[in-house]
Amino acid sequence: VLFSQIHLEKAFYTSRISQKMEYLRAAESSAREAAEIAERVRPEESHIAWGNALEDMAWHGGCLFYFGKSEEKFQEAVDLARTNRATTTARMNLGRAQYRHALKGRPTIDQFKTLRDAAVSNLSMALTDQLDANRKFSSLQTESFLAQIDVNLYKSEAAPLRRQHLLDAVERFDRIAKEAKTLHPNGWVLYR
Repeated sequence: VLFSQIHLEKAFYTSRISQKMEYLRAAESSAREAAEIAERVRPEESHIAWGNALEDMAWHGGCLFYFGKSEEKFQEAVDLARTNRATTTARMNLGRAQYRHALKGRPTIDQFKTLRDAAVSNLSMALTDQLDANRKFSSLQTESFLAQIDVNLYKSEAAPLRRQHLLDAVERFDRIAKEAKTLHPNGWVLYR
């Protein structure tokens, strides 16, 4: 799993798409190999790494077919997880992948609504678990995806609902900023 994560990081810091895709294919291969190891102590980790590689191949590389595959791997991670924390992490990844699939995967209107609703559901469950466990930084990341969904709902909904989605997004972003400032009073934490 570590090799997969290293390749994912290399892909993140590479601007050339061909090089990025090469690193992402290596990340996917390493994660797949890790998933094949019998008797893994934390089997969900290899599926999360695998899902991350596939999601990035879709998101950054435009290989839209991989959105669905990444969601399958994240769902397998949810199913394999043996602790609440692992389940929460897998759900957050699944919700993010569903959100990105809805945005960039060229779904039909019905598919968009299904993906959006699934993303909101998974991210909301992850956020509840993160807050219950007092994992504040993770909850900020999850809440930022929910705020981004609110912004996109604002852009896509009919006029009567638009104002409420915009207010929801502003409220979430404001809450994120205040909480981030308390966690890191000397400045913002950089994360992608």
